[in-house]
Amino acid sequence: LILYTSGTTGKPKGIWHSQDILTFYYVSGKYHFDMHSQDTFWHTGDPAWVAGFAGVWTAWVNNIPLVSYEGKFNAERWYSIIQEFKVSVISTAPTAIRLLKKEGLDLAKKYDLSSVRFIHAGGEYVSPDVVKFGLDIFGVPVHDGYGQTETATYVIANFISLPIKIGSMGKPLPGVKALIVDENGIPLPPNSQGILALDPNFPAMAEGIWGDEERWKRNFKNGYYLTGDVAYMDEDGYFWYVGRADDVVKVSGYRVSPVEIEGILSTHPAVAESAVIAVEDEVRGYKIKAFVVLKKDIKPSEELKKEIMDYVKRKLASHMVPREIEFVSELPHTLSGKIMRRVLKAIETNSQIGDVSTLENPEVVKKKDK
Repeated sequence: LILYTSGTTGKPKGIWHSQDILTFYYVSGKYHFDMHSQDTFWHTGDPAWVAGFAGVWTAWVNNIPLVSYEGKFNAERWYSIIQEFKVSVISTAPTAIRLLKKEGLDLAKKYDLSSVRFIHAGGEYVSPDVVKFGLDIFGVPVHDGYGQTETATYVIANFISLPIKIGSMGKPLPGVKALIVDENGIPLPPNSQGILALDPNFPAMAEGIWGDEERWKRNFKNGYYLTGDVAYMDEDGYFWYVGRADDVVKVSGYRVSPVEIEGILSTHPAVAESAVIAVEDEVRGYKIKAFVVLKKDIKPSEELKKEIMDYVKRKLASHMVPREIEFVSELPHTLSGKIMRRVLKAIETNSQIGDVSTLENPEVVKKKDK
């Protein structure tokens, strides 16, 4: 079985797995999604990508009904699907919940959403505003989790038996050993930022990159698979996402993660969604620029830009405050719901955009490759 990555950091890679992943999908359904025979499951992802593919098989091996919808995102259609099919367990992307949030609470109140008892969001950082909106419209919190195409599904999660720590990815699923290591694969103590690593000896771990075995081998150090994501583990064993290793930059001498800034931006009452990149600056080395999608009926203005900057300034250190904000109607998303920050950076720097075959909304790309 070959599953392709979504292309957020470059050209999609073919990741190959064995049929052993099916056993782990059963575990995921029981421990992560808390699936029972009376449930109806809806994974909103495209089954051509790992999250949607895992959703289909997780439902099947746990013998519960699965809802599938192939149309473009439409808030009214989504709410009507939940109401019509009495969906009880949902897995989606944080972006989708932010798009529901953009439409406002009044629309949600027109539908009976009382069947929903468990919501998971993954693929991107689940910010506090996403958790709160889940509570507002469904009456249940949004559970975060972590996985990659290389792991075939989520391997760290806030499963239902755990107290949720908002902002945390949760704890490893049964059979998974996760830890934080340095660049040489040496384990680090709790609350130390480093690279999230996995012991590869579990059924859902990939066998390799199709046609590029040497590249696959470079992902391993000291017997561990290094994910390429920066994170830390707290004293209770919960894992916290910081960002992709190649997204974290130094601003005024400090390490800055776009994810943390986006999390704060998205809690502003006017903001539906945001994406942050670092652009070169003569004084600071890099400065922060934010692309912001406003909620429905909110008008962009210079005053609002200043208000948002001041809002972030009250909550984060000064070097993390965006020096520039650009209002946009939408952000570039992959078909699996992830924000393609590299496209924004390429447009901003007038450089080559690269492969966009997995971009769901190619119309946002206003400049062509050189």
